[in-house]
Amino acid sequence: MALIYSFKYTDAKGKQSDRVLMAHTVPATMYGGTDITELDEEARGLFIAAVEGAKDSYTAQLQKIHEEFDLKHKYRQFKAESMTDVTTESI
Repeated sequence: MALIYSFKYTDAKGKQSDRVLMAHTVPATMYGGTDITELDEEARGLFIAAVEGAKDSYTAQLQKIHEEFDLKHKYRQFKAESMTDVTTESI
């Protein structure tokens, strides 16, 4: 499920613009991840290597999609306190 945010953004220079963002991350106050406490060191290493390999494949596929839509250099971060009129849609 994709989270789409539409909002007005005011940058550091005071310039306002309308934005639509497909969120990859959202502000959080907690660390999130897979708890691998129960795995022994060898299993942890295997798990970490497998996850990192999957992430590398995923990242490569995302880069191809971004290039296909000419969005290769369009990753942005927006400060929550500079966003107004925010609406959220789940697709």
